[in-house]
Amino acid sequence: MTRIDWGRVLERAAAIVRGYDTSVTLRQLFYRLVSEQALPNSNSAYKRLSTVTAEARRGGDFPDLIDRGRSIHRYTYFDGPVDALSPAARESVTFPGLTGNPDPRPGRLLVADLRRGRFIERHGALMQVELDALDPTTLQSLFADAVAEHWDTAAYETALAQERDDLRRLDEAAGGLS
Repeated sequence: MTRIDWGRVLERAAAIVRGYDTSVTLRQLFYRLVSEQALPNSNSAYKRLSTVTAEARRGGDFPDLIDRGRSIHRYTYFDGPVDALSPAARESVTFPGLTGNPDPRPGRLLVADLRRGRFIERHGALMQVELDALDPTTLQSLFADAVAEHWDTAAYETALAQERDDLRRLDEAAGGLS
């Protein structure tokens, strides 16, 4: 195993964080470094990255990271494979441009998925992709392309016009109270 040059890793990590136009989590940073093969995908590398970035932040030499685990969020969760395979959970977006994943691993939940045969036929194997390993510009582009495929600009403009008209009528009905 090659010894990790943490000075060089820290320098690259700071550049990655400064390259985002949003806040960055340690997890995102770690997977970006793993995808660049600057770090191995291991718990010890993750913990050491946490330590060295925290020390550098305290010294004023590293940009802030966010900790989503410290605030209250309600994430989508499933009680198990059957729950995950419900009709509501089947809604998904695929990203055909997503290739070259640095760390594809068989997904445990995918093995139980009744759609696995079609997935293997289409993609060659069961895999899960760590989206945090993608450059944010790439991820934004993949999402924008996926949304654009289904976006109806005329329907959107019609809905906005209807909303403006509804707001105008509400304001008139309220006698200009707003």
